[in-house]
Amino acid sequence: MTLQDFDPETAVQYWHKAVKRLHVAEQLLGLGHIEDAANRGHYAVFSVISLLHYLTGMSYSSHQQVLGMFNKNFVHCRTFSRKAGKTATDLFYLRQKADYDFVQDIDEDLTRKCIEEAADLFAEAAEYLSYYSPELSKAINSDTQP
Repeated sequence: MTLQDFDPETAVQYWHKAVKRLHVAEQLLGLGHIEDAANRGHYAVFSVISLLHYLTGMSYSSHQQVLGMFNKNFVHCRTFSRKAGKTATDLFYLRQKADYDFVQDIDEDLTRKCIEEAADLFAEAAEYLSYYSPELSKAINSDTQP
């Protein structure tokens, strides 16, 4: 996918929000708040994926569309790893279950694994940005990275 014209400040804001959400997810895990950690982990990854779509000039109206088009446009064409696609998908379903299933608890081990692997997805995104937009990469890396 090629990058379109974009506002660098908006792109940096996407990244900052994603990083903040991932840090909160990690903190919630440490406190034993597994369902809340799954929610924040999903939204951290969702923010990174939304940034990628924003940079390519695409916008989607639902979480499933954002995830599906990430898998189609970035994972299936091997720009991002299959592991990144699986992590994003697993976090989406964990968040769904955590937020809407009031009977069953979510899988704590899978939640921990996905949040740990979300950092790998962030690293892939940072590498993608360093190749396609060195200026944006410099801006986001000068602040913070998971």
